[in-house]
Amino acid sequence: MKHLSVFLLQALLIPFFAVCGIRPVNLTCEYLTDPAVVDVLPPRLSWVNEADSGERGQFQTAYQIRVASS
Repeated sequence: MKHLSVFLLQALLIPFFAVCGIRPVNLTCEYLTDPAVVDVLPPRLSWVNEADSGERGQFQTAYQIRVASS
């Protein structure tokens, strides 16, 4: 019963925390928006955070980088 109540609590709270107040914009790698080749290790990555609907006081607490090849 305890495991079920913990699961239900998580299921109810996750949607509230999944809403993000900021999003990254102006993504660059080695100062380029869409580089064809990146030959520098480690590459310089940068972004600017933009708040949804003009909210103030939002800040970044963590980041996750996803790498893919095409």
